[in-house]
Amino acid sequence: MIVDDRIELKDASHLWGRDIIDTEATIRTEANDQNTRMASIGPAAENISLISGIVNDGGRLAARGVGGGAGG
Repeated sequence: MIVDDRIELKDASHLWGRDIIDTEATIRTEANDQNTRMASIGPAAENISLISGIVNDGGRLAARGVGGGAGG
């Protein structure tokens, strides 16, 4: 968590297995700030799926697919 100039690593093990919407809602509640921004992963990435990604703002996704492109 980054607040102003303070950086803090927090345990997030209680978020394991949750989907992105639930994860973001839980973090915002814990931070007591509904404007908290984050990047998070869901169960697919937790399980190292090749079709997973990093999500922010409730649906903006950074991901890569497997194969199928021009390069093969």
